[in-house]
Amino acid sequence: MAGKRAVHHVGSMPLDMRTADEAMRLILDVAGPHLRSLPDGEPGRNYVQPVVDGFARHPAFQQTGTGDWSTLDKRTTYKVRRGHRIDEKPLDDFLLYLASGVDSWPVFQRLREEYVRPELSYQVGLPTDFVIAFIAFGPGRAFAQRKAFLDASLRGIQRIHELAGDQVIFQLEAPAETLLTAKAGPLRPVAARYMAKGMANIARNSPVGTRFGIHLCLGSLEDVPQGTVHHVGQYVPVLNIAREIWPADRPLEYVHAPMFSPRGLDYLRGLEKLEVGPEVRVAAGIVREERPYEEQVALLTRAEDALGHAVDVSAVCGLGRRTNAAAAKAALQRAVALATC
Repeated sequence: MAGKRAVHHVGSMPLDMRTADEAMRLILDVAGPHLRSLPDGEPGRNYVQPVVDGFARHPAFQQTGTGDWSTLDKRTTYKVRRGHRIDEKPLDDFLLYLASGVDSWPVFQRLREEYVRPELSYQVGLPTDFVIAFIAFGPGRAFAQRKAFLDASLRGIQRIHELAGDQVIFQLEAPAETLLTAKAGPLRPVAARYMAKGMANIARNSPVGTRFGIHLCLGSLEDVPQGTVHHVGQYVPVLNIAREIWPADRPLEYVHAPMFSPRGLDYLRGLEKLEVGPEVRVAAGIVREERPYEEQVALLTRAEDALGHAVDVSAVCGLGRRTNAAAAKAALQRAVALATC
């Protein structure tokens, strides 16, 4: 891998990229020498929208709301149908990101060999059980229903780990944990510990040796954050606690956090309090290809000064909301430029 910094690609690619081969090739062609891990681009999936909409086919899910997904408030929501339980029909077939993790593994193997990157890891992103329960049921019902999602996620992790072993790294995607911690105010320490325990619980119940990363997220829909966060210090506590309680035999290898905001350098206030240890890489979500390059160089410099070491470079979130493959390519090119500056 070239340079002291890596490029971290969060996961998704624009919807005009319909296959894992197409998405992964673009990522490799632009950023290949700078990657530590490679996701499949979530081809044609639009993150959790088709997953949540698909729950309408589950006998225990009774729809309570619908929408066009332009904002988090305009989405499909459910409650448990009277006389039913979610676990009466396993959720495995509904969690498309787990099936994609299995299906894309042979594609990854072939491309890793073709591009001569034997050390490259296979990156599989999955929302935490709390996130998917939160989106499907809303905050009031999510706490009661998350176990069925946890059980299905653990079965999926087990299956993919059996295929790929220590060549796969699972990225836990945590927008609900990020936003609820950030907005908790004086209750932030309590909220951060609860959210961190949920993520660590996934690791603790996965096979020994399973590798993990954490992706904090502001719940972007239509490329617009779903909550206002004034500075990164509002969500740093969830990462610190997660690292503190993480099981040592299921390594936490990186954390990714959104670090770009129109607020500029002030948004990085509190980053100096991030204490995940030297063995956990930090990926700074600063890339906005339509914004001035110098602005992001300043953010990168401030992040590294705050932490006292180099960081990896990433977009704020996945690139699935970009308009097309050309826009995703521009974002990846910007990430490479920043990683090598």
